Amino acid sequence: MYLGSPILAFCAGIVLTAIEEASAPLVVFRRGDIPVIIVAAHGGSLPVPNCPPRTGKDLPKRARFVTARDVGTRELALAIAEATYRKLRQRPYLVILSAHRKSVDANRPPEFAFESESAQKVYEAFHRAVELACKEVEEKFSCGLLLDIHGQKLNPDVVYRGTAQGATVQRLRKLHGEEAFTGEKSLFGMLKAHGFKVYPDPLGEAEWPGYSGGYIVRRYGGERWEIDAYQLEFGMNYRTKDARPTTADKIADVIEHYVKLYFQAAQENK
Repeated sequence: MYLGSPILAFCAGIVLTAIEEASAPLVVFRRGDIPVIIVAAHGGSLPVPNCPPRTGKDLPKRARFVTARDVGTRELALAIAEATYRKLRQRPYLVILSAHRKSVDANRPPEFAFESESAQKVYEAFHRAVELACKEVEEKFSCGLLLDIHGQKLNPDVVYRGTAQGATVQRLRKLHGEEAFTGEKSLFGMLKAHGFKVYPDPLGEAEWPGYSGGYIVRRYGGERWEIDAYQLEFGMNYRTKDARPTTADKIADVIEHYVKLYFQAAQENK
């Protein structure tokens, strides 16, 4: 159940910010029971009140100014969360930005992400929600898995891995070795075994430059957090309305195996 102000769906007692003019939550947060965080930042369609569309004026080329939605990713994130609950009878954490990317881009650093004060509030609320999820996961479980759900147009049949060439899964690689990152029992190894076409393949090769991991996984994976953070760039054939239930069920199965393989020891030693 979602609680809180129109901009946020938060448990009572936690207030990040509010835009009362919004008719629906622009940032959706749901607490979980397992060390898994599902994030979707580019699938929203709602306008931010009092916020003209971003223009990208004077941004450097490295900012990669984009305003298009990753269609179906919001719905896919929700489907993955629900499929995980059906399978494990426990919920992952869920953070969704429902605001349109024309107003704010939460997968960019703040200097590239918004052009108005109202959009800045939404951006900050989203990242406080993700940070809260990461903090609670670390406190409860010692470590966790963050899946950042995106959509790509390069190849409709492929899921691209984004970890900044392994930098956002340092905990995993340090404790379990490179095989846990690039082997058959790695996250993408298990995706491949479930019938997904993945990139890179072989898994030890370099990630595609345009999909190698954005601001979200770089901020919440890596050295600061004990979080394994993956950006998953789904082709359209995995995120259509008809495809989403199957995609979500398979991802939930992979999540179950990942948690058992790489978090069980941490739970026992906590």
